[in-house]
Amino acid sequence: MTNKTALLDGGNGGLGNQAYEALLDLIIARELKQGEQIQERALAIRLGISRTPLREAMHRLEGEKSSSVSPIIGFCPHGDPRGNS
Repeated sequence: MTNKTALLDGGNGGLGNQAYEALLDLIIARELKQGEQIQERALAIRLGISRTPLREAMHRLEGEKSSSVSPIIGFCPHGDPRGNS
């Protein structure tokens, strides 16, 4: 499992963009599986960030149809956003 807790060390685009990239990496690496239901708080802890930039990233992925976000269910990836199986 890849350690994605280094988001706070800087980088380009702010924490929202870094969270987005980290979520994409986790989905592509299949560490977040298609249809898996992940609670926002647990994901924020895993990534080492607050929930605000995480929500920004989750909603960006939802807008790209790569995931869905529900207040009850949480974050649910729809698979590799690049279309790879």
